[in-house]
Parts: sequence; structure tokens; C-alpha cells
Amino acid sequence: MAVKAAAGAAWRRGWLALGLAAWLLLAGAAEPLRVVTTAEWQDAAGRWQPVSLPDGGNGVPGRAAERRYRWTLAFDAPAQGRALYFPGMQAQARLVLNGQLLHDSLSAGVELPRAPDWPLLVAVPDALWRTGANEIELLARGAPFIEISRLEVGPLRELQARQRAKLGGTVVGPLVSGAVIGVLGIVMLALWVRRHEVIVGSFGLAALGWGLHNAWSAWPTLLLPQPHQMIWWHVLLGFWISMVVIFCLRYADWVLPHVERALWALAPASVPLLYAGAAANRLVTTTHWWRLGLIVVVAGGVVAMLSAIWRRRDLDAWLIGGSAVVSLGLGIHDWRGDPTDNNFVRLVPYTGLVFVFVVVRLLVDRFIATQRSLEGLNAELEQRVAAQNAELRRALDEMSHARDAAEAAGQAKARFLAAASHDLRQPAHALGLYLAALRQQPLAGEPAELAERMARSLAALDSLFNSLLDVSRIDAGAVVPRPAPTALAPLLQRLADEAAPQAEARGLRLALRLGRGAEAALVRTDALLLERILRNLLGNALRYTVHGGVLLALRRRGPAWRIEVWDTGIGIAAEHRERVFEEFFQVGNAERDRNSGLGLGLAIVQRLATLLGLPLALHSRPGHGTVFGLALPALQAPPPFATPAAPAAAAVPLVGLRIGVLEDDADVRDALTRLLRGWGCEVQAAGLAEAGFAAGTQALVVDQRLPGGRSGIEAVQRLRATLGAALPALVVTGESDPAVLRELAAAGLPTLAKPVPAERLREWLEGVVAGRAR
Repeated sequence: MAVKAAAGAAWRRGWLALGLAAWLLLAGAAEPLRVVTTAEWQDAAGRWQPVSLPDGGNGVPGRAAERRYRWTLAFDAPAQGRALYFPGMQAQARLVLNGQLLHDSLSAGVELPRAPDWPLLVAVPDALWRTGANEIELLARGAPFIEISRLEVGPLRELQARQRAKLGGTVVGPLVSGAVIGVLGIVMLALWVRRHEVIVGSFGLAALGWGLHNAWSAWPTLLLPQPHQMIWWHVLLGFWISMVVIFCLRYADWVLPHVERALWALAPASVPLLYAGAAANRLVTTTHWWRLGLIVVVAGGVVAMLSAIWRRRDLDAWLIGGSAVVSLGLGIHDWRGDPTDNNFVRLVPYTGLVFVFVVVRLLVDRFIATQRSLEGLNAELEQRVAAQNAELRRALDEMSHARDAAEAAGQAKARFLAAASHDLRQPAHALGLYLAALRQQPLAGEPAELAERMARSLAALDSLFNSLLDVSRIDAGAVVPRPAPTALAPLLQRLADEAAPQAEARGLRLALRLGRGAEAALVRTDALLLERILRNLLGNALRYTVHGGVLLALRRRGPAWRIEVWDTGIGIAAEHRERVFEEFFQVGNAERDRNSGLGLGLAIVQRLATLLGLPLALHSRPGHGTVFGLALPALQAPPPFATPAAPAAAAVPLVGLRIGVLEDDADVRDALTRLLRGWGCEVQAAGLAEAGFAAGTQALVVDQRLPGGRSGIEAVQRLRATLGAALPALVVTGESDPAVLRELAAAGLPTLAKPVPAERLREWLEGVVAGRAR
């Protein structure tokens, strides 16, 4: 057993020694890599001149650059998988070894090859190599320039590994880095769409441009023909660098609008500069110094970042500032290049990936922090809004209760006024009827004068009651305008004639002034309501004017006729110009002198003007006078033909007219009966709503408010059912309640307000007699 174990150990030692010897043999036989950094090139005279590699040259306008190189290499041992490798063949090339063609791309034209083709590896058959001297010739051609790197000769596998490493560093790495940076730029632009911050938008554009530029640098094909490819590559470089610097300035809180505008203009300004360099056959030199200028611009951004680091001194500032400084240093390295390699790995795409990642992380963190802050603020705002809503609801509830209380008080006030108005009108109505009956008797001397004074006082009382009723009727909607073509000049002349005696009695001048063409002035309006407005304005002007006069004027102003009432009265102070249109408000009548009215005239004027759609203007100067103005659109077409007014008819006798009177107030019923019998009428009077009248009754005079809650309208309907549907009926009322006024307007019955003037009552009765005669 011991012998057998010793034999096994010797066997293993033998195989180990044999493997070690084979490895040493192979290692000693492997050919070392030879790096050739010199060559000979043929000048224009055909002479061969020594040159260091890398080497290149520019073409001339209309002609590509072309150079011929040669190398003489000596080898002592036969070739075993030997190959040729140029790390940066930036030209179309024809390669010949010992007179044998190895590679030829001259047929592709003069365009520079694609970036992935710059590392040129040529596998050489072992049979083409000689032991001893070997001659290698290269013809390089390209536009607008050519560059030839050093030559490397060695084992094929080793050169293939070096080619793969070169492609990874110069092509694959920048492509991947560009894709990542571009995606991050798109993310930043998406945030900018939501936030619209300059710092986010500028960095998003910078990252997107940076990523596209990296991808363009390593793209497998030319995107544009030369020299456009090189020019626009540098324009994009200037653009994204400008955006990076704007971001740096904003991050450092340096708001420099002029500098930012200059940075925005940097890339467009480079276009003519680079094309001029290409036209002068100096594009390589121009781009070289252009990149140096961009490095200076980046240095300004780095200075801004360093100031931010000094002020903030936090981790984010150190990371961003540090990566910016490193990027600037590597940018300078890339600009200077590698004197031994014309296709060296540029480091800016890789450090840019770090810089962009750090900035994106910062901006995303800021965005998230801002969103959280906004969410907190929104929550707080919602709480405040909820509290304000609750407060508002409480205030609205209080306002609602106050409004309800005000409405209830207003309704109570309206009911009180309506009841008080009715109760006040009843004795005034009875007094008027008694006075009318009295004046039918033969009176002379002092009794006649007393009756006349009583009539004037009653007329003033009637005017006050009518003003109250007008306001109630307008507010109740019982007044409906009936517009029709109206001639203004005759209306104003009649109003002036009516007011002239009052003006003369007060010692005032009253004038009517018609402008050019005013005699034919036509408008479309309700003539009765317009007359009421002007009558009130004239009455106010005469009432409040002590010295001077009143002017009623009509003149054309553009497309409208303007009616104005001027006075030289006391005027209206500025603080009272809104209140004069309120009910019962009077300027300078604290004692409530009844000769100055009740304070309802202008309230009625404003309501009627609003009802007619007419703008009412007021201008006043205290102590000098006031002017009220109305503008009425002019009517161009002539009014329809109107028949001339019929002459006033003679008084119609009422003798024998059989009238039924339904009135619950005994005094009013007695006074009305006496007046009607004084006119020769046959009167049957009653005080109950259920009363009936004889079959021969020819007219009814009915009070609106009857005992038992009955209305005069119901009584008329009941009596017409028995005496005939065509029986004329007049409703007399002292009501001022808007609801009752609307009911009377809807019934369509003729109505007179208490106290009823005797002449108005007689006019209606004469109309009844005339209708029966027809």
C-alpha cells in the first residue's frame, strides 16, 4: 500500500510539471503588442516626411483632405494571428500590407465614417506577413478633415478586446448616458408643466439637450451631411450648456434677466459664426475655440454654484456644487484632448449623468416637499373655509331672521298704512261729497268763500292721498305702460300752460324752450306716465324756487330727445342726491310744511322712469339750482294717423238715472246719496254686501271694503248675476294695499280712489248715460 501511494504522488507531480512547462512555452511564444506612434507621410513634392501620430489635416473648399502614410515594421518570428488596429481612423482609408490590399473604404466617398467605425481593426492573414521587414501603406481621404490615430500591431484577440473597450467608452456609454439624462430631462419638463418654475424648466431643457447631445455624439450614422453635422452638433452643445448655466444662476438666487436673455441667444448666435468658419475652411479651429468659450460660460455658472454652497452649506448644495466643479474640470480635460489618442473616451457624458442625477433628486425632493406643504396648506385652508362657511351660515341665518323680521315689520307697516289710509279716506271722502252737495246750494258772501276754502283744503288732502296710492299701485305692478307714438312739443306746451298761473302767483318766470327741430319731436312712450313724471318735476321746481324761474327745455342729443327741467331754487347737496328719491324725504322741510308736499313726488318720478326704461339724470348746485333730465330715443317714422280730438262735450243731464249705492260707512253713504239726488238721480242705497237692488237699476257705485270681509268685486259679480252682466259698475276704494290694488287691476272694473272728487264721479255717470244713449 505504501508503494502504491508513493507511485500516485509521483504521477501527480509529473503532470503538474508538464502543465507548467507548457504554460511557460506558450507564454514565451506569445507576441507582445507593438504601439507605433510615428509614421512617414508623403508631401506634395512626393517626399516622405516623418510625422508623429495622431496626425491629420484639413481639406480646401471643393476638395477633400487626403494624405498618404507608410510604416516599415520588422518581425523576427513568423506571424500567429497578428492584426492591425487604428483606435481612431477618422477618414475613409485604403490599407495595403507588402503590396496586398487589406482594407478599402474609399469607395464610400469622402464623408467621415460613423463614430462606431472609428476604431478600425484589420485581421491580417499570417501568410501576408514576412519575417523581417514589412511595409504598410495607408491612403486616407475625408471632408472636411482627416485624423489618423497611432497604429497598434499585435495578437488579434488582444486587439479585439481593446476595440470592444474603445467602443464601450466612446459609443455605448455615451448612448446609455444620453438616454438616461434625456429621460430625466423629460421628467423635469413634466414637473415644469405643473409648477412653471424657471429653475425646473431650464434644467429640464438642459438635461434633455444634454442627453440628445450625448446620443448624437455616439450615434451609429450621420444625421446630417458634413459640415452641417459638426455645426449643429456644436449649436446643440451651446444650447444645453446655456440652460445649465441659467439653472445654476437660479439655484444661487441670482436673478439676472439680461444675462439670461443673452444665454438664450447664445445658441442661435453660434449658427452664423460656425458657418462662417466652415466657409473659411477653418471649421475645426472655430469649433475648438467655440468650445473654449462655452467652458468660460460654464465657469460663470460654477461660480454661482460656489456662492450657493457658501451661503447654504447643506448637503444638497455640496453635492450639486461638487458635481458642477468636477464637470467643469472634466470639460476642460475633454477640450484639451489626449495628444496620444484622437478617439479618447470623453468624460463629460459620464460626469453629466452624476450631475443630472443629483439635481433631479434635489428638484424632486423640493417638489415633494412643496406638494406636502401645499397639502398642509390646503388642509388648513379647508379648515378655515369650513370655519368661515360655518360663520357665514350663522351670519346668513341671522340675516335671514333679520330679513324675516324686517319683512314682517314691513308687512305690518303696510297693513297699518293700508288700514290707516282706508280709515282716513272714509271721512275725507264723506267730507268731499258733503261739500259737493253743499256747493250745489245757492251760496253767497262769506259762506261761499268758506266753501271755496274747504274745497282747496280738500283738494290738497286728495293730492296727498293720490300720491300715496300712486306709489302703492306702481310697487304692486298695477301700472302697465302702454307705449305709443307721442309728440313731445304739444305735451310740453300744455304742461307749461297749466303751470304758468302757479309760477305767476309765486312771482317766478316759467319758460318753454324748444331746440332745433323739436316742434316735430316724436318718441314712443306712454304719454300719460311721461306727463305724470314731468308734472311732478315741474311742481317740485316751482315749489322749491323762491327767486328766478323755471325752464322746461327740449333738445336733440344724438339719437335721443332730451327733456330737462331747470330751476334756480335751493339746490340739492351731494349727500342728499340719492335720498331725494326715497319716500317721504324732503330737503329743507324739517317742519313738514304741507305746502311743500308729502315727499313722494320724486319717488314716483323715479319709479315711473324706471317703469318706462328712461334714464333719469340729476345735476344740482346748492344755492344755485337743480336740473332733472330724461333721454327718450327718437322715433324716426311718423306716428300713425290720428283723428283730431273731438270738442269737449256739453254736460250730460243725469235726471232719472237709477243708481244703486253699496257703502258700509253711514256718513259716506248719506253724503253720496245727497250728492246724487242733487244731480237728479234716483238712488237706492244699502250698507250690507248681501243687499239687493231693484230690477231697473242702471248703474252701481260700490265700496271695495264691505262688512263681513266681502269685497266690492264680489258684490258687483253677485249683483250682475241678477241684474244683468252688462250693468255698469264703479268700485270706490280707500285701499293702498298692493295685493288689493293688483286684484282690482285684474278684475278690470273702473276704480276711483277715495276721496273721490265729485267731478270725476259725475264724468263716469255721464259716460254711463252716453253709453246707454248709444
